[in-house]
Amino acid sequence: MSKTRNGRCGGCLAPPRRRTAIWMAAMLLVALAGGAPAATEEEPAPKQEASQWPDSAAGQLGRGWVEAFNQGEPAMRKFLSENIPATSLAERSVDSRLATYRDLRVRLGRLRLFSVVSTEPLRVTVALSDSEGLRHEFDFVATEDPPHKLAAMTGRVTQRHGGLFPH
Repeated sequence: MSKTRNGRCGGCLAPPRRRTAIWMAAMLLVALAGGAPAATEEEPAPKQEASQWPDSAAGQLGRGWVEAFNQGEPAMRKFLSENIPATSLAERSVDSRLATYRDLRVRLGRLRLFSVVSTEPLRVTVALSDSEGLRHEFDFVATEDPPHKLAAMTGRVTQRHGGLFPH
């Protein structure tokens, strides 16, 4: 659409920032009303390039976690059951961990490797992009003794949206 001298498009009366907010509100209403298609568990997940992840215990566990995250709850249940130490599962069950997973999946959508920030044999820090392209830094720590299990995993937002909503 062509813009007029006041910065507004020819068919819109609201200023650009307001149009964005209105559009976002409309999309939220459509999603809440069930108008948007829901993601299915059978949806193919993008495969992570194995060569991009460090060839270390922590790198392999991190890649496995991200692949399970993208594939859905059954895959994440399997990953957690096979890759979390039994002592950790005794303290916090797979079902409890899946509740956290569901919350993260709703907030982040799919994840993909953006870059490797740092790597050690038992620890890797990676930047992952979510479905909206925002980056999050995740640390994956492997247990010392083979067979290596996921001793810890933490994540934090390293990039936020800017300018979508007025302050």
